[in-house]
Amino acid sequence: PRHALTRTLTVPNTGEPRFTVQQVKATTEAIVTEICEEKEGERYRIRVTYTPGSEAQGRIAERITILLNDGKQAFLEVPLYGTVDEGVSKTGG
Repeated sequence: PRHALTRTLTVPNTGEPRFTVQQVKATTEAIVTEICEEKEGERYRIRVTYTPGSEAQGRIAERITILLNDGKQAFLEVPLYGTVDEGVSKTGG
């Protein structure tokens, strides 16, 4: 099986209105996200796990969309790029 790759994304509040992360959507089912509230209304961490399927090969270009609520609906789009190499995930044991 292929190894999952996990990265953490921090969403800080740079402006005045407090906000909440409502939802995170991804362009593929291979991406699973988890929202962690670090400081209510001010800072969130989003853990993004990508598990390449057996057909994934070469360059990948996906995107996650973070839906925010800061009194009005807003969203951030974050591109995810990478390379999936065949045979890299072979491990003994």
